[in-house]
Amino acid sequence: MGLSLLCLVHCLALPLLAASLPAAALLMAHSTATHLALLAVALPLGVVVLWRARRQAGPWPLWLGGAGFALMAAAIALPALDQPLTIAGVALVMGGHLLNWRRR
Repeated sequence: MGLSLLCLVHCLALPLLAASLPAAALLMAHSTATHLALLAVALPLGVVVLWRARRQAGPWPLWLGGAGFALMAAAIALPALDQPLTIAGVALVMGGHLLNWRRR
């Protein structure tokens, strides 16, 4: 539960932090390398947390998180749809973590 909550806070805080620093937001928003680095950190941690939680919370948090990570990976591959895919992906991963958290 602690890692799931930490991931949820991260997913909520990072966009707010980036938006509060306009220069950093401009650099981060349009960089494929930034998206790859963030996904490379978030994916293993999120998968481990949601995989471990499936015993108590059931399969739905894992399915939501997996779909969210797939959308975020698709956002890297499809730059024209970057923002909507990233937002939808983050929302699904956060939904998986919230569902996991509520079922405990």
